[in-house]
Amino acid sequence: MLSELLKYRTRTCNDFPQTCSDIHSRYLPSIKASGFRYFNLHMSSITTLITVTLLSSLYILGAFAQGYGITNYGAIGTGCPSGTVSTDLADDSKDIALTYKSFTVSTGPGADDSDERKNCQLTLSVKVPAGYQFALGGFNHTASYAISSGVQATVSSFYYFQTTTTDAKGSASFSGPAKYNGNVARGYAPTIWSPCSQSAVVGINIAAR
Repeated sequence: MLSELLKYRTRTCNDFPQTCSDIHSRYLPSIKASGFRYFNLHMSSITTLITVTLLSSLYILGAFAQGYGITNYGAIGTGCPSGTVSTDLADDSKDIALTYKSFTVSTGPGADDSDERKNCQLTLSVKVPAGYQFALGGFNHTASYAISSGVQATVSSFYYFQTTTTDAKGSASFSGPAKYNGNVARGYAPTIWSPCSQSAVVGINIAAR
């Protein structure tokens, strides 16, 4: 089971982004979806083997401001090849769910080098109302894993806007020996804002290794 929580922020703006007045910052409602998990790590007691599987993701724009909406989207990458990811855009176009069929990273006997790291690039075209801009503040995953001594796994994410040259990053690393089942929360840094009063294209990249 994955419960993902994005910290999503909006603020008013004029022609000069540096004078924007921050008007809203809140955690969005927890995502609830039956029977999906962010990743599992399985450790063989005989050989060094890690399997990281990403099954689904959900991104929410939120309903607190009128006029926001996802107008177009796409997903591509080694973790989400064509035909292996399904998308579900909400009726109000404010949230989108992705379900992956082959986002699996593995190391150990029989695994190829290409299996050690995979990623999925999600691109969202977002309609932004006049006088506003938005940013993604962070994420919260409910995850389970089991790792033996000397082994580390990492799930990372970053987002950016096509009109900017910077990105905001967040990551979670897990070192063995360890077992865990619960929340893993990370923030994005630095905070990157979309252009004021303009529709925006935001890229969100998820990687596992």
